[in-house]
Amino acid sequence: MHNSFRNINRKSGARRMKQIFYFLFLLALPLRIPFTPLLFLAASIFSVFEKKSIFGTGISESLITRAFTDEEPMNMALLLMFLFSSPWVQGVLYICLLIWAFLMWCEWGQEMLDDSIGTYIYGLPAMKPVIEFGIIFRVELAKVKSHFEVVLAFASIYMVFAGMIAPIFPLFFWQYVRIKYVISPFTKHSFRALDKEILKRILPRFIYNYIIVSAKEKLLVMVRYHGNDAETS
Repeated sequence: MHNSFRNINRKSGARRMKQIFYFLFLLALPLRIPFTPLLFLAASIFSVFEKKSIFGTGISESLITRAFTDEEPMNMALLLMFLFSSPWVQGVLYICLLIWAFLMWCEWGQEMLDDSIGTYIYGLPAMKPVIEFGIIFRVELAKVKSHFEVVLAFASIYMVFAGMIAPIFPLFFWQYVRIKYVISPFTKHSFRALDKEILKRILPRFIYNYIIVSAKEKLLVMVRYHGNDAETS
């Protein structure tokens, strides 16, 4: 996530609009207001315009690069998955979106508290422990989001045959995971955790060596771009 917080203009209008829409998403989702995901979509779109680098040469190229090489704008892909998901899968996707929106809201709340303006906003000082929790554990929460995504990617293969989701879902979702494996250290961590902390411990050694290792090599070919130097172990 540290890449998402780099080269940011904290006073930019796009950043403020992004934070407002994330906050509205957090408020609207528990109320089950129709079209609530559109608030998250708006926040993700504004995040594309947030970095100072887009004001350099080749703005259009920078915008496209930003949209596909940064985790925050890529959350728009999760919204696309709602079109092909069952209610259970949508619940998992909502958890991922909520985690990210919560992290962005905590960042905004911390900025207001640091600027002393937060003391004049009704109720915000009372939320300081929650905001500090989000700031302190932002890396851990981002890892949880990635864990949900990786587990859902594997579960989607079974759910297609069980008739729980549309067959197109795993095609889109694995492409999303493939790109995230390249750009996000949290997705790499989730794959390593699934491999070392779960599969390697619960499976007999001969099954792991002859089946999982072979499957992992084929899987890495699918999720990793050729020439990428990401970790594979």
